[in-house]
Amino acid sequence: MAVKPTYPKWIPGAEPARITDPGEPKRAMGFIYKEKPPFQYFNWSLFNFSQWMLGLQGAYFDIVVGSSAQVTANEATNVIADLIDANVPVGSRVLILDGTHVLAANMALTNTDLMIVGESPLAIVDVATFQMLLTGARQMVALRVINAGVEDIQLSGAGSHFEGTDVDITSVLISGGASARTNGLRGGVAPYGYVIHRDATPVSFVNDNFMKILYATTIPGGTIKATNGIRFRFMGKVLNNTGVTRNYDVSLVYAGATIARAGFPLPSNPAERVLYLNGDIVPRGATNAQGGHIRATVYDQVLGSGSIIAEGAQGSRTAAVDSMVDQNLDIRIQMAIADPNLSMGGDYFAVELV
Repeated sequence: MAVKPTYPKWIPGAEPARITDPGEPKRAMGFIYKEKPPFQYFNWSLFNFSQWMLGLQGAYFDIVVGSSAQVTANEATNVIADLIDANVPVGSRVLILDGTHVLAANMALTNTDLMIVGESPLAIVDVATFQMLLTGARQMVALRVINAGVEDIQLSGAGSHFEGTDVDITSVLISGGASARTNGLRGGVAPYGYVIHRDATPVSFVNDNFMKILYATTIPGGTIKATNGIRFRFMGKVLNNTGVTRNYDVSLVYAGATIARAGFPLPSNPAERVLYLNGDIVPRGATNAQGGHIRATVYDQVLGSGSIIAEGAQGSRTAAVDSMVDQNLDIRIQMAIADPNLSMGGDYFAVELV
């Protein structure tokens, strides 16, 4: 692949005293033998040549976003901070050149019929501190975006579409007829209900009365923050064939803090029964304040019986975990005694954003 040559700028300031249009008759005839045209004619020719090359540099884009140095060198028209409504009129085509472009304020664009694309996968927009708020209709955006937290990229214009690279599904909020496709997100579906983690690896414990981790995962920083919740679902089985009722305890633990813990008494039975756990963690108006609950329900294994054999639940609102950094989430269980006739197992576990 050929290396892109240096842009052949010529009088980038377009000083009129140094540039003169020869006029249509002269341009139609051209220079003649031994003619000595004014230097301003040559400057006019080279200046217009350089402007055409600038157009080709951006494939005739209306706005070419680069670094400050590239703008000074006339290789770009704007820096990333210039992408505001006043500078990006309706119908603009925007090319973001290779390099990392860090947002120093929210990129809020409401004008319609925009196209914003990167020069290549090396053209990167960093939204670590600010957001992309694209609310105009028919905005077509295809970019590589890094350091995006939950809902840091928002589209709400009818017919708008975002195509993202290095973007997690939870980072995009779409509404109003917009669509998106990122690492895992397919058009038209908002991120709520997105499965953060799913595990169908069977687990089992028997003859053990220590607290055991059924399933565990990492909740990415910024997933819960101050506005979102998560919920989990678990399906497994329990067996108490000891001849007497035995207690089980289940716990929902976030960053080492027990959000909720529920116990249930399980009557003795020679056959396994179905254990279903569900629960959630929700914010309490801040990124470091959460509450939640866990519920355990044991059903008869017989198909169609629908009988609830045992259940227990507990909720709380006392957690103070920093949800803006990655934190561990795990579901734990403890059996009353160590006995070979007392066991439990897990078949499926999932956590989703709500």
